[in-house]
Amino acid sequence: MFFDLERKDHVKYLGAIIDQHLSWKHHISYIALKISRNIGIILRLRHFVALKTLLSIYNSLISPSISYGVIAWGQASKSYFEKILILQKRAVHLMYFLPFRMHAIPYFANILPIIMLYFKLSSVLMLDITINSAPHYLQSFYFCTRHTSV
Repeated sequence: MFFDLERKDHVKYLGAIIDQHLSWKHHISYIALKISRNIGIILRLRHFVALKTLLSIYNSLISPSISYGVIAWGQASKSYFEKILILQKRAVHLMYFLPFRMHAIPYFANILPIIMLYFKLSSVLMLDITINSAPHYLQSFYFCTRHTSV
């Protein structure tokens, strides 16, 4: 009895979408879709709730989608990062009622742009590994060699 296996060009594993070429194109497109849907929620609620509530919605719905696994996919090409950054800017414009031609960077006080979030989370991970407070499976990268002292 033989089974025909269907060949897929990408697979979802632990919430990350990995394709056959190990690029992050599908994963970032999936994240962008999730963020766009959540920006729609902000768009509908912004006239009825305070800015603090909108920031809370952003931090509970959009920020986790961006930060989950960003250390792994954070080295993707700049064009993928731009897609997420444009969505972040759109959310900021909507929350602060800014004209769409106005710069959003001054209003990123409570929200980290994706590149800064990547640098922050990478730095925290490296610090945790350095001071041995990272999870055990991440600390196994240090191997004793003849040139290290135990």
